[in-house]
Amino acid sequence: MDSNTILLNTEMIKAPKHCIEYVIVHQLIHLYNEHSENFYKMLYSLMPDWEKRKAILMKKL
Repeated sequence: MDSNTILLNTEMIKAPKHCIEYVIVHQLIHLYNEHSENFYKMLYSLMPDWEKRKAILMKKL
């Protein structure tokens, strides 16, 4: 599989749209950064409320 491939779980469609957006942004940043300081800086800059979205998503799973 190409390292630039993003696969999403089909169950994700059941999540609220803003949570799906979080997952997609998270995965897109992974194309350039692993979970590093720069990763989180970029995530915060693009989606300041990402932690709230992630928490909602985790409750849905």
